Amino acid sequence: MKRLSSVLIVGLMVVGMAGWGCSNTTPETPKTDTKMSSTEKPADKMADATKPADTKPADAPKPAETASTKPADTTPAPTTPVKPATPEKTVALNTSGDTVKVGILHSLSGTMAISETSLKDVELMAIDQINEAGGVLGKKVVPVVVDPASNWDLFAEKAKELITVDKVVATFGCWTSVSRKSVLPVFEEYNQLLFY
Repeated sequence: MKRLSSVLIVGLMVVGMAGWGCSNTTPETPKTDTKMSSTEKPADKMADATKPADTKPADAPKPAETASTKPADTTPAPTTPVKPATPEKTVALNTSGDTVKVGILHSLSGTMAISETSLKDVELMAIDQINEAGGVLGKKVVPVVVDPASNWDLFAEKAKELITVDKVVATFGCWTSVSRKSVLPVFEEYNQLLFY
């Protein structure tokens, strides 16, 4: 249960930062190979770091060159900056008050109710724990529970309702893959988050 609460808190904090104008703009740093061979020792790695790049030990074996081997191209590939997707529609999130609304989108009736009702209960319990601990960024989390009734088309309608009418900052739900496929176009269209 603590793990679920932690996941919800992290998820809501990410949503909160995105919804309240904070963004993660940390530039990516290039990754370097820091693996050592089985014969290297950490001291050897440090000693090699102080040597100029073109210096090779005298006893290093030279690779055998054949007609089929070519030297590896060490030129870095050109990188193109990735532009964020611009959604066709955006919804202004209501983050000015003392609460943050999150959607709970699980089937509470129909064939999937036997599986998904308990998921809704656990998510509500986790939200209660988060609120008892002070909420997220000092704001109380308010769940908005809807029932798509195990109807896959209704999942998309209810997701759109949560986003446009209820103005939730994130939605938790969609336990089955077919329900996620149904709501995917809605969440992409409105550039919203779905935690499943």
